[in-house]
Amino acid sequence: MPMTLTATPPTSTTTRFPLTWTEADAPDLSGRTVVVTGATSGPGLLLTGHLAALGAHVVVAARDEAKATAARAELLARATGTGTGTDLAGRLEVRRLDLADQDSVRRFADDWLDTGRPLDVLVNHTGVAHQPDRLSPQGHESRLATHVLGPFALTGRLLPALRASEATGPGPRVVTVGSTLYRRVPGDDLDALRGTGPHAGGIAYLRAKAAVTAWARELDRRLVGDAGTGTIGGTTDSGRAVVRSLVAHPGTASTPPQASSRVLALVTRLLAARHGRPADQGVLPLLYAATDAGAPADRLLGPGRTHDDRVHATRFVRAAADPAFARRLWAFAEDLTGVRYL
Repeated sequence: MPMTLTATPPTSTTTRFPLTWTEADAPDLSGRTVVVTGATSGPGLLLTGHLAALGAHVVVAARDEAKATAARAELLARATGTGTGTDLAGRLEVRRLDLADQDSVRRFADDWLDTGRPLDVLVNHTGVAHQPDRLSPQGHESRLATHVLGPFALTGRLLPALRASEATGPGPRVVTVGSTLYRRVPGDDLDALRGTGPHAGGIAYLRAKAAVTAWARELDRRLVGDAGTGTIGGTTDSGRAVVRSLVAHPGTASTPPQASSRVLALVTRLLAARHGRPADQGVLPLLYAATDAGAPADRLLGPGRTHDDRVHATRFVRAAADPAFARRLWAFAEDLTGVRYL
């Protein structure tokens, strides 16, 4: 029987930050299965390459299968020069998933659960920062559907597979990729989160990032709780480790996510030019959150200032630090997705 891990979360009060942590400190992930959404470009693609190189079987879950297949080929081409391309080929799998479409989320999760396949790590990463004003197939505003409702439903539906993980050391976990920009808006207005309107794209994106960060924090509270037992998790009678929920961000990387508006694309490029960091620095906090047993769930993990290649941990603020709002958000997401965590 696998070793039982403590349900008490490691915190940044017992871990000294910033960390001198590199990819070399990540554990061997042979035998682990990881799903990464939005992994066709930017930090998601880099993270996928790192995880596979560490031995994990990584599922590239993306709306555009052709783009995902091309991303897989890119990773294999990079690895060929290192002599690991052949091994990597068997550890990279492409599957279709459109986070904005609840039907697609349900099909992906149902297909996964039907195989009885356990899941060790789920990385909720969305590669598109700014989307046009449109509605999802279920009639929800696109940014809300992609950044909040999709990860909420996918995680809830895949929770049985995460609980079936027998991973020790870095136990099963959900890593949600956030952004420090969530601090720029209050984020706790659920009516505004639903809304659309001209020139609302950037604000809608920030509201969605604030909401998904608050949801990820609430998920960990419900999985673990302050006393080590949560309302939808806690220690298991099988001796398996408790599922954890962490939030990390890549900062303003030199490979920014795709922007749909020319104005927003220009702003993104200017931010990247002034505050951008090498992509390998931006992906490091994501890799740490996904692989390190001591990564804290009570802090936002990310890079420091430009050219600082260490992992930092900062306190959650505003909506992400408000449990009352998180509970309202949880009920809001349940109503819109029909997904109930068990």
